[in-house]
Amino acid sequence: MSLNPDLPPKSYKMLRYIEDQSSVLKHDLGKHCIRDYACYNEKAAKDYLRTAACAFYEILKTGYREKIYGIYELEEEIAEEAVRHTLDCWNSFNVRPTGDYWEEELSRTIVQHVGRQLGRRPKKAPETISKSSVKTEPNNKSKRPSAQVNCPSARRLIEAYIQSNAMSLTDLAIKAQTTDRSLRRLRTTGKIHRDILKNLATVMGRKLQTS
Repeated sequence: MSLNPDLPPKSYKMLRYIEDQSSVLKHDLGKHCIRDYACYNEKAAKDYLRTAACAFYEILKTGYREKIYGIYELEEEIAEEAVRHTLDCWNSFNVRPTGDYWEEELSRTIVQHVGRQLGRRPKKAPETISKSSVKTEPNNKSKRPSAQVNCPSARRLIEAYIQSNAMSLTDLAIKAQTTDRSLRRLRTTGKIHRDILKNLATVMGRKLQTS
């Protein structure tokens, strides 16, 4: 099962790779960084965690690419899950600092690893094609709609709903079968996954218009 409802279930192959990577990270941390429930080498721990976060990201993205159309639109969700797997390994030692201390650092590391802003397709180098080699054919295929939609009105409706029902953002995320991060991104950018928007509309009993 995926840690994020926006992502499909994992294959046995993915689960095995994740388990193997978790074992490697725990071994390295236990051997070189942690002793007697304390971290004695924070610099080395940071390096191991950064490396593992990128490895988890590649494992997840490679596995999900076989199941998801438009993988680039879910890169942020995949990066978030990669960070969670990494922090789960760290938290298994029950040491300080807790995993939250590393979360921002690991998120930045994955962005640096990818080399561009997550959620955007890499730019392709222009190709030189001779006009004589181009064949014009009628395009009868309809373009598949984007999984991400823009809904600025949802931001203020969420705030009003939370206040009127005396609930937290986490409570609303649970009812809409999504995550806090997805709702925070909606409040910041106005963008949200199409299925999550449908769930929010059902929960709040409102029709949410996209632009």
